[in-house]
Amino acid sequence: MKNLLEYKLLEWVCEGTLKGNRLASVLLDIVSTGKFFSASRSLLVADLLYRPMPEKFIDGNIDKPTIENVSFSDLRFLRVTLAGIKKYPAREDSLKYGLSFSKNDKPVNSIFVGANGVGKTSIYSALEYAGMRKINSALMRGYERKIGQGTDKFKDIDEDQSKFLVHSGTEQKNVSLCVFTKSKIIRLEGDDIFNQSGNPEITDAFYCSDYDVRELETNKDYTRFMLRQIGLNHFYQALQLLYYLGVYVRSEQKKAEQNIWQESSERISEPICRIMLGIALKHSKKRISFDMKDETLFLLKNVIDKNQDFHLIKNYTDLIVKSIKDEQAMYSKNDWFSAGVVDQYQNIFEQLQNFQNNSYSFEDQKKNDLLQSIDKFISFRKLLATQISQLKKRLNEKNNTKIIAELAQKHIAAHKSLNGIDEDDEFESLFESEEIASQFEKEYCELITYLEDYLERIIQNWEGKIKSSIETLLSDYFDIDNDKLVVNLGINRSKGVLELINGVTDEMEYVDIHQFVKFDVNIMTACGDLTSDKRFPIKPRLYLNTFRFKLFCVAIKIALGCFVKETYAINYPFIIDDVFDSSDFDSRIQLKQFIEKIIKCHDGLLKDKKYAIQLLFFSQDDLITNQLYKGLIASKGVENVKFGRLYDYHETDDSEIKALVCRNSDNIINNNIYISLEDNIR
Repeated sequence: MKNLLEYKLLEWVCEGTLKGNRLASVLLDIVSTGKFFSASRSLLVADLLYRPMPEKFIDGNIDKPTIENVSFSDLRFLRVTLAGIKKYPAREDSLKYGLSFSKNDKPVNSIFVGANGVGKTSIYSALEYAGMRKINSALMRGYERKIGQGTDKFKDIDEDQSKFLVHSGTEQKNVSLCVFTKSKIIRLEGDDIFNQSGNPEITDAFYCSDYDVRELETNKDYTRFMLRQIGLNHFYQALQLLYYLGVYVRSEQKKAEQNIWQESSERISEPICRIMLGIALKHSKKRISFDMKDETLFLLKNVIDKNQDFHLIKNYTDLIVKSIKDEQAMYSKNDWFSAGVVDQYQNIFEQLQNFQNNSYSFEDQKKNDLLQSIDKFISFRKLLATQISQLKKRLNEKNNTKIIAELAQKHIAAHKSLNGIDEDDEFESLFESEEIASQFEKEYCELITYLEDYLERIIQNWEGKIKSSIETLLSDYFDIDNDKLVVNLGINRSKGVLELINGVTDEMEYVDIHQFVKFDVNIMTACGDLTSDKRFPIKPRLYLNTFRFKLFCVAIKIALGCFVKETYAINYPFIIDDVFDSSDFDSRIQLKQFIEKIIKCHDGLLKDKKYAIQLLFFSQDDLITNQLYKGLIASKGVENVKFGRLYDYHETDDSEIKALVCRNSDNIINNNIYISLEDNIR
């Protein structure tokens, strides 16, 4: 199955307006090489910040995207054969065990009933691995997912899925798993079965088991669940990484600013360089005046030092406080060039206020500290006024660009000195110049906008369909109680990315700074009052009994699976493993109607016949399978439904050996001999 994140980046970088965007090109490179799925966040951030544009994107030596022209894939199942998988060992005669999902070489809806231990879940796990290159039940037990180069790594895992999937005592070279579909054969065999490169055939949306029920029971965030089902979780992860990158950059800039502006008699000129750079870049026309005389500050210092006349102290302190506030107002708190100047003024302002609040009485040490602070402020302010005056004269006389470059170099040198960075360090500062910083910000905003726009567009295309299909499938269960199922799916784009990132105050507090997509389901209950219009929300798991909650899970999977079919131009069966049990007799009788609604809903969303539904059920309950069969027959007719019973492979003999003949997409006939594990019931 195509990775939409990789494809869209490829399209934008090679053909679109992101061509030449270094950040987008690097992101594409780390996605296409698999590093995106395995590297730590800190390594990814370092790559995005510092790695130069890959040469292949400079010289254009890369295959252009052609995904729009990819033909439709019909991957509905005909048969599966396996050996050395879970319950089924490899035989000395090399014959495989198999199961058919077809009639007259035509894929049909199939129901298989079998007792516990007969091998239903083994077959289901094999089908999961064939489609997704992972096994969800294995993940629940702590086994690693492995997809070759595109591996998703999990923490604290001791074993990979080869030990979970392979039959005990079977050599890996004898393992075989083949799924025969309408368009192709998914063949995983021998030593390479657990080292398959490339993308999975399909997403999680088409497989439903107790794993999914548990996920929806325990996970309060339905959004992540949904995005994983429809194959857009990588978009979400990429956006979260980029959001974090922005937070990181802002955090590092703030750290640098704090260091630049730290008080030091030896480096008093360094903050001046910073504010001068800001004035040179964009404040040259702004009026900055120093109306308060230095003598006024010296007089205040003298009055405080003598501390004799209360009224005199009050008058001079009030005067200075007002003058300091007036001068401070000339600099913007939000302007990173001016932030340090604002802090210098704010510091002396607060100290004077504390002096006033303590009735102009300090112990000797505190008074001495205040006097020293006034001295430092006088020196700082005097140098600031002198340098700004000289700068404005230079700006009127010489080339601005040269002056800006000179000031930028002074700022970088100060930054390196204060942060203990060696001259030979490869990354001597976050950005080498204001020009580079500005270019990064441009590319950054551009890339995020593209990702957000595409994600918004593709979600909004199916927003109403997903909501209405889930509500339609489950609406019958709320009418008698005056309750209502409400599905919320939408896009949260209330802020621009820079506004969003600037609002995060602490890098360490970052989790998901922006839940761009929001998917949530609630039941609005009237608490049994059949006449009330007032309802309050409650989560499905707290409202629904076990059986109905499982119907809820299946409904979500079907709705999201329809989205995947159309988005990826692919038809794939829905496979459900022993989700329903015998706990609720009345509800299981309703399965017939539920299946009919599933098929009606599916066919209503996907009107093209090429997306014809194929449902595959594995169950141990005869009553449930009978209801499923009746629902399928009522909707699709007996010719499109198969009902079989699974039996233990130990019971097989030569009479069960069958030949599989099917044609692939190139009309080449494939012959395969296998041992059937089924008896047809009807």
